[in-house]
Amino acid sequence: MTTLVHRFLTAHNGRDLEAVLDCFTDDVDYRDLFFGDFHGRDALRAMFERTFVESAEHYWTVTRAVATPDAIVAEWEFDYTVADSVPSGGGTRLLLPGVSWLELRGGRCFRYREFFDRAATLHAQGIAPAKVAAIVARRSTVRILQPESAMLPS
Repeated sequence: MTTLVHRFLTAHNGRDLEAVLDCFTDDVDYRDLFFGDFHGRDALRAMFERTFVESAEHYWTVTRAVATPDAIVAEWEFDYTVADSVPSGGGTRLLLPGVSWLELRGGRCFRYREFFDRAATLHAQGIAPAKVAAIVARRSTVRILQPESAMLPS
C-alpha cells in the first residue's frame, strides 16, 4: 500500500479530521458518490465532518493498490454502521466495495474520484427504491449522449 493511502486510511479510520485533510492539496477536486463534488479543503472539511456524523462506526480497508508517481488506484472495502441520526437505516451495518482514483501533486491528492454501486448501497440502507431512483437521477454519474427517443427501437 502506498504511503499516502496508508496515511489517509489511518486518519479516516481514527476520525482525525486534520490528518485526513493533510492528505489533500488546498485546491483539491473531490467527487464523493454519496455527498457530491467538493472543491478546496474547506469544502472537504465539511464533507468529512458530515461523514463522521452519519457513520456510527466505520473502517476503510484497501485490499489492493497500484501507484505511479502521479496517481494511485485503490480497491477497497468500507465497513460501516449507519448512524441512528440517518432516518432510514440507522444501525444498519454494511460492507461496501469500491475503487478510488487519486491524482497526486507534491505527495498529496489534488483530484479524487470513487466508484461503487451507489444505488445498491442506498437501498441497503433502507431507502425506498423510488427515493433511490430520485437521488441517482438528481446526481447521476452517467451522461446521456443522445436523446432517449433515438435509443428506442423503431
